[in-house]
This record gives sequence, C-alpha cells and structure tokens, in this order.
Amino acid sequence: MKTGYEYYDEGLSYPCTNESILAVLSGLSPNRKDVAVLVAGSGDIPFAIAPYVDKVYAVDKNEHQLNFIREQMGLLRERDNNFFRDNFVLEESDNFFDVCLEDFANRKKYFSNKFKSVVKSLDKIELVSGNIFDVARDLGKNGDIFDRFYVSNAMDYGAPFSLCSFDDSLSGLRTGGLFYDASCSEDIKAAENYFSKSLVLDKARTIKARAGESGKIKWHPAVYRKI
Repeated sequence: MKTGYEYYDEGLSYPCTNESILAVLSGLSPNRKDVAVLVAGSGDIPFAIAPYVDKVYAVDKNEHQLNFIREQMGLLRERDNNFFRDNFVLEESDNFFDVCLEDFANRKKYFSNKFKSVVKSLDKIELVSGNIFDVARDLGKNGDIFDRFYVSNAMDYGAPFSLCSFDDSLSGLRTGGLFYDASCSEDIKAAENYFSKSLVLDKARTIKARAGESGKIKWHPAVYRKI
C-alpha cells in the first residue's frame, strides 16, 4: 500500500471527500430509477449514491483520481479495510491533501456498515475521463437523459460560464431533475440568482443539504430544479 505522500506526488488531490456525504444525499434525494452524473473526486460520492440509483457516470478530468477510484473499487470488492486509508491519517495527510483528518473520520463512519450495499452497486458506476460539463453536454446531445447532476465545486473551476454553453451542459438533465452545486453563497436569497434561467432554487432541499454539512470546510451547497 502506497503512502499518502506517494499518491500526492503522483497527482492525487482528493483521497476522500471533504463534503458531507449525508448533505449530498439529502440534497440530491436519489431514486432507484435515476441516472446520475457526478464529479468523481475520491469516489466517495459515487459510491454513496450508487446503491440508490440505476446508473452513475462518475466524471473527472484528473486521471489520477480515476485510477485511485479503481483501486478503491478493488478494495471494496475484497472487503478490505484499507479502503479507509487509515495510513493516510497516521501520516497526517491533511498537511498536503485538500482534505482534513475529520473528513477521513466522517467517511469511515458513513461507509463502515455499508460495504455490502456499495459492493453490490459498483457495476452501476461508469468512470469517465473529462470535464463534467462537456460530458453532460455530450450525453444530452446523444439523447441520454439524466436525473441528478452533482458538480461539487466545479463551478469555481473550468465551468462554461457563458449562459449558452452552461445551458448546453444542462440539456440532458430532465425537467424536474436536480442540480447540486456545493459552493454557493451563504445567503440563500443570493443563491436564487443563478447562472441559468432553466434552474430554480429548491429551497427545501437546499436547507436540508446545508443542515447535513459537517467537517472542517463549511460548504454552502444549493440544490436547483430544472424547469
């Protein structure tokens, strides 16, 4: 098992999510027939969502993240507790990763009794290399409709900020589908003014998601419904 620093040196940024899994689940409210397009990150959010939906596209432009997820999937299938990466905690990996030790603890608490359901759902997850907005746009162009769209804080990096191109990425999100942005204004009223007129703030789900947030980084997620 490689050390945390070895992974970091290779280009890994997120060995676990620094968002609250419960917050994302509360906000996205997944259903068993849903197709979800998700930022892959460490794999934790796709792993958590997969048992509740029909299909997951886990998308990341960092190939090192996708390779890490493949390793994590192998550990899950073997019911190997190295999935939790306790060695990273002992190394105090928060000194160089974009996560803190509390994030590792929260991940372990959530997944400790969920190995069975997650392992049964791994075949639902398709790993996709690329920019999540481009992937979502291409799915829409191909007529592949999806129901849940989780972008973590990708709107802060490399998002298509012209309204036309951002709306293109929403073309495959079905009417009534949910869009989750982890990095919005703390003021819920301000979060209502978003980048697309085809999205309206789902205030109830936003409040539920924010109530579930925990960890060192205090995210201010917002959940939008496509109209």
